[in-house]
Amino acid sequence: MPMEKTLDGSISRQRQVLGVVVSNTGLTGYAWGENIGWINLSPTNGGVLNDGAGNLSGYAWGENIGWINFNGVKINPSTGAFSGYAWGENIGWINFNVSFAVVTSWKPEDTTPPFTSVRFTPDPNAAGWNNSDVQVEMAGFDNQGGSGVKSITYSASGAQTIPTTTVYGSSTSFSIVNEGYTTLIFNTTDNAGNSETPRTLPVYVDKTPPAIQLTCPTTLKLNETGTAIVMVTDSLSGVWGQSVQNGPNSLDSSTVNLHTFTVTATDKADNGSSQSCTYQVVYDFIGTGGFQPPLGDPSKLNKVKAGSTVPLKWQLPDGHGGFISDVGVVTSIKTQQFNCNIPSAFIGSAVELIGSTNRAGLRYDAEKNQFVYNWQTSSSWKGTCRAVILTLNDGSTYRANFSF
Repeated sequence: MPMEKTLDGSISRQRQVLGVVVSNTGLTGYAWGENIGWINLSPTNGGVLNDGAGNLSGYAWGENIGWINFNGVKINPSTGAFSGYAWGENIGWINFNVSFAVVTSWKPEDTTPPFTSVRFTPDPNAAGWNNSDVQVEMAGFDNQGGSGVKSITYSASGAQTIPTTTVYGSSTSFSIVNEGYTTLIFNTTDNAGNSETPRTLPVYVDKTPPAIQLTCPTTLKLNETGTAIVMVTDSLSGVWGQSVQNGPNSLDSSTVNLHTFTVTATDKADNGSSQSCTYQVVYDFIGTGGFQPPLGDPSKLNKVKAGSTVPLKWQLPDGHGGFISDVGVVTSIKTQQFNCNIPSAFIGSAVELIGSTNRAGLRYDAEKNQFVYNWQTSSSWKGTCRAVILTLNDGSTYRANFSF
């Protein structure tokens, strides 16, 4: 039923409005003027109408002045004050714009539902994801001149559940901390009982960076084909970008030494991860290269005469069908005595034959594609065992054993 309000009491000697009721649809009752008598605001064949916003129209009947046209008379929805002019057929204009204006406590009926504004802190990224806890702030707003916000009701389902909760007032806040998809359901109610149609908003939270599985060989020969096996996955927001493809990826083996292969990845929530593996690229000394005759099996004792010159020869394939010829690849050549019965037991200190500042005697034989170093032994070594230790710039070390 529309709310009805009564006009204020006697406001002047000229007008009394006792008994007049203002509603959303019109005015009813009688007003008294000392010079014009009773005025019926809701006569049988007329009536003063209200459009619900305070704009009056229609006709009242005065016993002494006839019909009174209220078109153009207004009620201020905020203050309740009447304004404008009514026309009496026998007395002319009736002015409501006077200092003793008629005032009513009537307000327009509020039939407009309120609205809920929602703010996320921090804001989601362009893909709609957050990578941290999300603060949810809700504020209710009613229409201008409305009855005002009474309460906000919300709930959540999915990754994080929140039971239906009603907060009295125009604002509330809470946090979404669980990873995954959470759906918010909410609406605002005003003091007139109007409720916003429940609305939904998604909250996407992913705090976990992509998982990277990476498998690499530990060693590759120079220019050997090698692959790293990569698998990047993300079970929440999904993989957004990665530096290399999933599956096999070629490894660089064009230079000797320690190499690093790195995989980086990001997900749709802007979480990032990185994984690396290292592998050593070495010369193919053991395979198609290595020590050459007259040396025998390097793992066994090569018998030589003490005091003789032993030609040490070796090859380094380049992986493309050719051979390495740069003597700079030799870091050092050393010799050291060891226990003939226990080859791992060295005796004394190693003696450097070739080093960074001493390269004398080391050469490359381009005709036979091999390095050559003539090792001059001592006659005093008779009855002993010694090792020649070759170190290359790929970090690898190779040993040949001799007995005298």
